This record gives sequence, C-alpha cells and structure tokens, in this order.
Amino acid sequence: MVGSVYRDGEEDARRLHKSLLNAVSHDATDALLQGDEVQLLSSLRLLQGQYPALTYAKLIWRSGNKSVVHRLGEPSPGARVQEESVRVAVAYPRPSAADIVIGVDTDILRAASRRIANRVLIGMLMICALMAAIELHALPDAPDVKGERNGD
Repeated sequence: MVGSVYRDGEEDARRLHKSLLNAVSHDATDALLQGDEVQLLSSLRLLQGQYPALTYAKLIWRSGNKSVVHRLGEPSPGARVQEESVRVAVAYPRPSAADIVIGVDTDILRAASRRIANRVLIGMLMICALMAAIELHALPDAPDVKGERNGD
C-alpha cells in the first residue's frame, strides 16, 4: 500500500509517491501501445530526473514469447527504499506486457515534500508581509503633538 511507510501528516509525500506510480503506469501503457521498449526506458530515465526519490527501476518487457530485462540505477546503501510493482498489459496492436519494479527512497521523498511545504509557507508569509505594507501605507498620517496632521 502506498503510504504505509509514512507517518501521519505526510500527505504531500504520499501524493508525490502516488503521482510517481501513476506516471510510471501511464508511460508504460503508452510505450506498450506504441510497441516501443526504448520509449519506456527513456521515460523511466526522465522520471528519475524529475523524481530524485526514484533510485532504481527494473523493467521486464514481454512481447510475444520474448522477454527482455533492463535495470536503471542501483539501490543506495543504507537508504530506506520502498519497492512498488507496476504491471501493465495490452492486447492490441500485439499482446505485450511490462512489469516494472521501482525503488523509492522515502527519505528523499519526505525531503521533497518538506521543500514544497516550505515554499508554500514562504509564499504565504510574503503575501502577508505585502498586505501589511499596503495596509500601513494606506493609513492616514498620524497627528503630531499639536493635533495637526503631518504635511498640512
């Protein structure tokens, strides 16, 4: 189950994990429909660049009676890696399937989730600061000691 290794309050990490699995499944389906094994390998490489938490992938491409195994990346020693399996099969234009095992480093995924949360928080603080500055600028001039307004 996606998210079984995450603590409460890490919904963003779960979402990132799920979006990675969805991307792998979508790319595998597209490559199978095209009958293009290299397309799937390229997509997995691209996903490794987009999701640093994707430390490795093992692909078994089956077309007819032929099976080919590819490995991308290696597990990081000492890393907490959660393996997920994705199986996609199509019957048209020719029966083929792709079995993909991906290794997701949960610590890297959590760090990415925290960076996203920090960016949102900084953005909200900047908006609050801007609103406060606008509000201060819009206030009428304060009266001086004699009861007259500054600039009058």
